[in-house]
Amino acid sequence: MAWTSPRSWVAGETVTSTVMNTHVRDNLNAIVSPPYAYIRATTATSVGGSGYANISFNTEVFDTNGLYTSASPTRLTIATAGLYMLAGGYSLALTAGTLATAHFSVNGGLLPHSGTSVICGATAQNAALSLTCLYRLSVGDYVELASYSTRTAVNSLTSSGDMAFMQARWMGP
Repeated sequence: MAWTSPRSWVAGETVTSTVMNTHVRDNLNAIVSPPYAYIRATTATSVGGSGYANISFNTEVFDTNGLYTSASPTRLTIATAGLYMLAGGYSLALTAGTLATAHFSVNGGLLPHSGTSVICGATAQNAALSLTCLYRLSVGDYVELASYSTRTAVNSLTSSGDMAFMQARWMGP
């Protein structure tokens, strides 16, 4: 349900069901059941080792506003403008001395101040990266979860449970 900017009422105006439904009922429904999507990567996938690579998702867990489509498996496309809470994360197998970074990108550009990093110590290990941020998005904007590693070879997401997840939740206009 999309949010509609509430109208200004005029004294003596005849109120119709269409006007009330649009400006009162539909906005209350938008608050009660806001646009929200949660997607996961549940099959083996790899992310590039030279530069940022967007993680591909294959499972839609929840989507109230048509944000995810399997035709564009790396992204959530915004259908209702507003402030969104973005959350995402993944587990990655790292070799010794490797730096891994996760970032959100919006419309193909990295979102400033949305990243998190981890550096692997002297021995190989699995690392979990997660990030959350608030960002104002417009209709048609798309959000992706990007991974970067200093390792030149391709990195595989670890296969314990969900390999990666991303979600977007509308917080208000």
